[in-house]
Parts: sequence; C-alpha cells; structure tokens
Amino acid sequence: MRVVVNGRFTDKERGFYENSSLSRQVRSHYYTTENFKRYQTEYLEKDFEDLSFTIFNQNDPLVSVAVMAEFGQYSFFNFPIRTYVAPGIKGAEILMAMSLVKKQMVADCKSRGVERVLFYENEFLNKCFQDKIEKVHLIKHYYIDLSFEENEIKNKVRKSYKSLINWGLKNLRTIIVDRSSPSEELFEQFRQFHIEVAGRETRSKRSWDIQYEMLKEGETSLVLCYLDERLVSGAMCMNGLEVGYYGIAINNREMMAEKTPLGHWPVIASAQLAKKQGLKKYTMCEVNHTIYGNYINDEEKWKQIELFKSGFATSMEFINVPEVIIN
Repeated sequence: MRVVVNGRFTDKERGFYENSSLSRQVRSHYYTTENFKRYQTEYLEKDFEDLSFTIFNQNDPLVSVAVMAEFGQYSFFNFPIRTYVAPGIKGAEILMAMSLVKKQMVADCKSRGVERVLFYENEFLNKCFQDKIEKVHLIKHYYIDLSFEENEIKNKVRKSYKSLINWGLKNLRTIIVDRSSPSEELFEQFRQFHIEVAGRETRSKRSWDIQYEMLKEGETSLVLCYLDERLVSGAMCMNGLEVGYYGIAINNREMMAEKTPLGHWPVIASAQLAKKQGLKKYTMCEVNHTIYGNYINDEEKWKQIELFKSGFATSMEFINVPEVIIN
C-alpha cells in the first residue's frame, strides 16, 4: 500500500481513481468538487492548501481523505476532516489502510505545528487513534430523505408550516435555474437581490462567478420566487452526485417583518428539485456550535436558523466527531 497526495496523481493513478467506486462516494457530496474548493477559498478570502490524499493498494484506491487547510491548521475549510472508504473493503486491508491514514495525518500535523485534529467518525480510524481521543463532539444532522414521494416530503414538515407552504405554492411564481435551464441574467438578479437584502456586498463577484460555473455543471441550482413580478425569495442549493445541501436563502426583509411566509415554499420546491435531479438526501443543516464557532457571530440567530430548518427535516441523525491529540 502507498499514500498519494491527490494533487500529485500520475495520469495512471488519476484514471484509476476517477473510475473507482471510491471516487463516486467522494463525489456524492457537493463539497469535494474542485469547483466548490475554488468557491470556498474565494469566499473565505484565505489561502488554503489542498492536502487531500488517497491510499492505494496497487492500482485500487481504498481510502480518500479530504483536507483543505490554512497553515497552522489541519481541517477541511475549518471543519472536521472527512474520510471516505471504498465499498467492500474490510478486515486486515482496511486496518492497514487506516494505519497509513493515521501516519500521514500525524506527519502533516507535525509539519504544520498542529496539536489537535477533529474528524468525522470512522470506526477504523477511531481504532487507530483510540488512545489519542481526548473527547467526542456531537453533531445534529437534519435532512430530508428524498426516497419519500413529493407529497410525503411536504406532509412530514412541522405541522405549523403546512399552511405557510401552501400559501407560497398558491401565491408565488416559481422559476428554476439549473444546468438544464441556465440564465446568467436570472443568476445576476439573485446576486443583486442578495446585496439588497444584506444591505451590502458581502463577498466578491468572483465567488458568484464560480457558483454560476457550478450551476452550469449541475453542482448548484436556484429556486426563485416572485410575487407580483417582483423577486421576493430565493434559495441556492448545492449538489453532489447523491447529496444536496440547502445553502443560501434570501427573503425580502420588509415582507418578512410583516409576517408574510416567503421562506417556506422555496425549501420544499428546492427539495423537490433535488429529488427530480436524482439525489438521495437533502441536508438542511448540521449543528454543533463548538465546532462551527468560527461561523457563528450571533448565537441567537443560529438557534433560530436551526429551529426553522429542522422543521422541514424528515430525519435527524447524530454524528460523532472525535477530537484527537497529535504528539
């Protein structure tokens, strides 16, 4: 077995990797695409080094580890490390592969002066680090199971949401912008709406340009909702091969202050779109304020966001995130 940094693949290794079941598993989530890495780097306006690596057994890629870190850190864009294992690997083979994962992680951390690492739980990696786990964080993951029929998805929302969703369905004109129907004009309208609602331009034009490139490649989609021909609500969803994410949501503030239920129908419309696009799961949010502290400026605001998004979830799962000491 050998460790190969993804950015240093030979053409042969890249071919084996890209045609593997492991690669498909990695690409099942939106956040491992090259476009998303470019977007996130531009959005955060920081320098991240791609330290992602893969364990090969001869020509078979067995394990892939996603790492995008600033110097002095070892993380995935300041979130826990993500590890992917090819289907069907077990026994001594997976343990040997994970021992190489641990060795590479420790070497990378020491070279960057990193003493602590968080990673999404993997039973085999847990075993490798079992004497180094200091504590375990718990993430609440709310999502919509897209195996349900569209009507079931709508019926499983929080009871108080149903009339609000129906109001939007009846009163809002909905336009979908995605790979099958791209529109630079409508995308720019959404960007300008974001600036209007935020009261300022919160991020670079280049970050939006990257997202439009993602849209043309099927990695994002837009749900735009109009009332009396005026854009009053919109949602941008990000897509992997199997998992979508309810990302950016914007609503007219004056109308929201008047209790006009603008934000409910776009969630359902975007979930239904994800289902039509063949996705299996639609993530509403992941919650752990300790881990995601860098992204939280207003604790009460985030609690309200969690309360709102969780009302659409058909399912919730707990994800363990071990924190290990590197020495």
